[in-house]
Amino acid sequence: MKHFIPAWYYEDNKWWLDRSVPFYNKKHQSEFDDMISLMNMHQKNKYPFKLITLNYHSSLRTFLHRHQLYEVDYWSLFDVLQGFEKVTPKPLDYRTFNWSEQTEFIYTPFIIKAVDGNVVTNIYYDPDGYLIWMEQFIDDVKLKRFVFDDRGYLSSIIDFKDEECIHYLNADGDIILTEYLSSGRVDVVRRHALLKEKSYPSMAHLIEMCWQDYVKHPDDTFIVAADVRHNALISRHVDEQQLMFSVFQTRNDPMTNDWLSAVQGSYRLIVDTMKNERRMNQYVPSDRLFRITPFDAEVLPSISSQLYVNYIGVFIDGITDEVLHELLDRFEYYMEHTNQLRLKLMSRTYQSSIHQDIQMKMATINQKFLEKEEDFEDLLDKEKREKQVIQWVDISHEVNIIKWMAKFRVMVDLTAEPDLYIQIAAISAGVPQINMLATDYVTHEKNGYIVSDINQLSDGLDYYLKQLKHWNEAYSYSMSLTEKFSSVNIINQLDRFVKGDQHETSIQNITDR
Repeated sequence: MKHFIPAWYYEDNKWWLDRSVPFYNKKHQSEFDDMISLMNMHQKNKYPFKLITLNYHSSLRTFLHRHQLYEVDYWSLFDVLQGFEKVTPKPLDYRTFNWSEQTEFIYTPFIIKAVDGNVVTNIYYDPDGYLIWMEQFIDDVKLKRFVFDDRGYLSSIIDFKDEECIHYLNADGDIILTEYLSSGRVDVVRRHALLKEKSYPSMAHLIEMCWQDYVKHPDDTFIVAADVRHNALISRHVDEQQLMFSVFQTRNDPMTNDWLSAVQGSYRLIVDTMKNERRMNQYVPSDRLFRITPFDAEVLPSISSQLYVNYIGVFIDGITDEVLHELLDRFEYYMEHTNQLRLKLMSRTYQSSIHQDIQMKMATINQKFLEKEEDFEDLLDKEKREKQVIQWVDISHEVNIIKWMAKFRVMVDLTAEPDLYIQIAAISAGVPQINMLATDYVTHEKNGYIVSDINQLSDGLDYYLKQLKHWNEAYSYSMSLTEKFSSVNIINQLDRFVKGDQHETSIQNITDR
């Protein structure tokens, strides 16, 4: 059976710490990765697998639910240590807590404050509406943080007095472990079968000792998200023939020497992009390296032919401001000679992070085309926004990519290597793509147009916007690719690679049939 080990970690050297934060602190970035996608493929096709999480994650269930993985079979080290494997979730309402009669509740847009004289308790919620923290202050000095998990249990207490430490609790509210954050030492308060020592020099050491005990299944395959924080810890206790690291562009850039030395110990390595394949070819023999898309294609609805305007998607992450300026100039000229065109600049970052002169240029172009409208001065603000020819689109969540891809007539990605998820989404919706690099997913004048430089952008746009025949051919060709890049085919390729038969058939060979 396959075991998937992700790297859904706190962004710090202390990677095992809880990653849950209040809703207003949530980072504007995608949670979606190769592990989520591969597990979803296996679940969709009813292939058995198991998820393994080594870190403390109080909101693991809601995280899995967000990514359609709520019912997966998983083994969580901290659930086992804390005795939470079989607990029944229960509702949690701060109003039922044992507050004094003098307590006054103050509601703000971000938190709830419970005030009782000089004692103030701040109550925090996560993006899914679950109570996650309660922080206690006395005379404005923070003393403790109570951490609740998504099943309604008090899971840990962070003590800020004297030497800062974290007490990990069991379902009965008893302390089982205490981690001292300055020294890193972990004391075992209540015995457990996995905990052989009374004290450990660090939580990483404790996790490794428990992991060593867990790995006793010689026929299993462990597919591990390549991450420098756990690569060595995992590979030290798994036979290389059972181990496979997955290299994912978003997570594994840059690649450090420590990272490379750990993954070189893997018997097999899967990579997602041609760039990563070229990098890893320098360190891993070709028979141990396999490039395969971690994202599957499936037919998605397309309504672009039903719309009055033609929407063009342009992925802008990874291109310089200079190139973006030139892109906007070329699209401005193109829109002057093409009716009913709308440009959507797609980015996984905040709009405010776009350079100010780029935003001013977008505003200038929008105003120029707005003034061509009859009685534009009488338009309401909402109507003016609707008539903007250039808009920024947030794609930090993959659902937004899917939503907009259904409306796009053409997708433009002129980065050094096209974004893999966007390429697969465009195939799924039958949207032709304009790229500067030929990949396994786009064939010139079949389901896309490969340009050598930005000067040829208008040629690609003309090819698909002025010839309906070409657009229909691209749609048909993309639909044929959805089967070839389906989840079943990807799983079959992965299984062949696990068994050492990766060169018998490949996704690349399939696309040539």
